[in-house]
Amino acid sequence: MTRKQQTGVLLALAVLLLAANQRAPIVAVGPLAPLIQADLQLGSTLMGWVTSLPVLCFALFAPAAPWLARRFGVQKVLAGAAALLLAGIVLRTAYAHAAVLLAGTLVLSLGITLANILQPSVVKRYFPLRVGLMTALFSAVMSLVAGTASAVSVPLAERYDWAAALWLWAFPALLALLVWLWVLRGSEAAAPAPATAAVDLPLWRLPLAWSISVFMGSQSLVYYMMAAWLPAMVVSKGVPLVEAGWYGLVFQWVSIPVSFAVGMLAERMRKQTVLAVGASLCGITGVLGLWFLPTGWATLCVVLMGASTAGAFALSLMFFSLRTDTPAEAGRLSAMAQTVGYLLAAVGPAGAGWLLDASGSWLWPLGLLAGVLLIQCACGWHSAQPHTLRQSAARRRS
Repeated sequence: MTRKQQTGVLLALAVLLLAANQRAPIVAVGPLAPLIQADLQLGSTLMGWVTSLPVLCFALFAPAAPWLARRFGVQKVLAGAAALLLAGIVLRTAYAHAAVLLAGTLVLSLGITLANILQPSVVKRYFPLRVGLMTALFSAVMSLVAGTASAVSVPLAERYDWAAALWLWAFPALLALLVWLWVLRGSEAAAPAPATAAVDLPLWRLPLAWSISVFMGSQSLVYYMMAAWLPAMVVSKGVPLVEAGWYGLVFQWVSIPVSFAVGMLAERMRKQTVLAVGASLCGITGVLGLWFLPTGWATLCVVLMGASTAGAFALSLMFFSLRTDTPAEAGRLSAMAQTVGYLLAAVGPAGAGWLLDASGSWLWPLGLLAGVLLIQCACGWHSAQPHTLRQSAARRRS
């Protein structure tokens, strides 16, 4: 194996290890919500903000990621992201207090924000011929580890406590940090990205960029609301708390084959309309079934919801590459989409908690999800059209 190949393998490993940490530390909170609420005496709305805070951070700090990458280099920033993740995971369980939990969540969210924004540009720059494969692997690893987090959180909390169940995720964060530090030792891998910011592209005035942003935001709102409240939803239908955690496992793990399929198919399709619309319709069917059908149908409904969010997420990542011409444009589109998208997504968990407190029923939160998925369907159809942002801008000028 040549040095260039070794560098590529190491960089791919670093990307996938960081992906393993981009959902699990947040998803692990969902099944533990009743235990954390009881121990810290938190209301449903405040508990919802524990999950909404990361999403809000993704939106507010996303614009800083491309600037940091140009200033320090993408790899150094991603190594810093892994360090922030590790520090936040340790901090949020340092003391059983709501303020400490929120502070640690804020720190780890900053790390996830940097990773969310910059990893698509790393894939486009270093793996231009393997974008579909890397996106599929990236999405699958995120889902695999997040599903594990959902399944093991309650058993670990019952054996030890909820803080120990959350602290567990410091180990994969530490491993990701060590590998990224190893990446930095290679001069070729650590070189800063080319300073091509593509500032001539009027990103914020392009309907295509807005469609991709709202598509990602809709997907993210649905995902984080389900990650935060799915266990509580099925518990309200009479499912035991320990069993409810396994519904979270199903929701996450069904994403693995779907992510692979969508990532590989999207790259080979001229238009991704079938994938975008199909993902949205699966989600609408799952949401309606989760409320109106008996408990026995809950597993199928959760499978449909998991397939919907996985397909839409993998498509969002693919759009960053398929609808841009350079890594710099991919980074700018990623920053815009995640700024706009996660501002929309931030209302999900907290909004669901507020609606639940106000109505005492899951009917209104699930109705909100169905409406968001209709918007996702329309934006996905537009985003799937076969032209790049630069082509879109040229067509508008002509």
